[in-house]
Amino acid sequence: MRRLRPCLSLVIAFALITGLAPFVWAEDDSVTLTLDRKTMPQSLLHPGRFFTKQEVVTVYDYVIRDYAGEPIEGFTIQTASGLTKIPIDTVEEIRFKNWIKRRTDDIYLIERVVEADMFFTDGSQMRVLTNADFGTIEGRTELGDFFLGDPLAVRHLVFNRVPVEEVVEEPPVVVKPPEPVKVEKPAPPPDSDGDGVADYRDKCPNTPKGAPVNGTGCWTIKGINFDYNKWDIRPQYRKALDESIGVLKLNPAMTIDIQGHTDSIASEQYNQILSEKRAKATRDYFVANGVAPDRMSVRGFGETMPIASNDTPEGRAGNRRIEIKILTR
Repeated sequence: MRRLRPCLSLVIAFALITGLAPFVWAEDDSVTLTLDRKTMPQSLLHPGRFFTKQEVVTVYDYVIRDYAGEPIEGFTIQTASGLTKIPIDTVEEIRFKNWIKRRTDDIYLIERVVEADMFFTDGSQMRVLTNADFGTIEGRTELGDFFLGDPLAVRHLVFNRVPVEEVVEEPPVVVKPPEPVKVEKPAPPPDSDGDGVADYRDKCPNTPKGAPVNGTGCWTIKGINFDYNKWDIRPQYRKALDESIGVLKLNPAMTIDIQGHTDSIASEQYNQILSEKRAKATRDYFVANGVAPDRMSVRGFGETMPIASNDTPEGRAGNRRIEIKILTR
């Protein structure tokens, strides 16, 4: 900091001589970075001087980009069930525990990660493994333009967000509603197979009684998650599979096709293989519980047939599913 003080003094003196106060971004969002490098980063462009010890700098009007040069929307972390995207606007602070190892190519799995403590805007926190998606951080500081193309230097990152003032709305004018008009309740639309989905929305008619279905009336085993890069059936999901086994035992002549699906995290090739392995794991569980193997075929569709958006955690969870198609009854 001794070598930095003369630079700061010159900037402040120049502002006072010209009759201008130093420019301050008091109402703008900013990000505070703690940089720690044993040697000066070659990809750091800033009027300040950064040495071997930790330096703290606050960057305004900032943009965080990935290695392709696109602004990031969140951070990818590794969890037990695979990869999860954490939206950037829910993250308040990241404390990196080790050096960040950048990805050198477009890979579909996190192979090189860093352990970090991640703090969220709702007050929660957790220890994660992340691949630190940002490739560059750029913006402005009190000393001038800032550009960092070396995320290896970042040890601590804090988002300083200006709270948005709530708009107080005038209370609505209460208008007395008119007297209700008695209307005869219309008869419910027909549901021929009794699966709870009306015929006009049912894409899988004649679903056997007792089979769990999704919103389009198709026999679906929902709520099954798998460990990261695994396809074995965990004990807590056996109840959902046992319901379908019961339906098959009540219909001994029925043959089925077990179809595996995934979300869009990871590559298409990886998701295709993973969906096939998970469909086979479901068939093996059925066989182990008394269903004849010649009554079942298996197929994987990877990420090609989503039933919900892959942009939200809920949508991705819905897309990670096993569907059962009836071949013969």
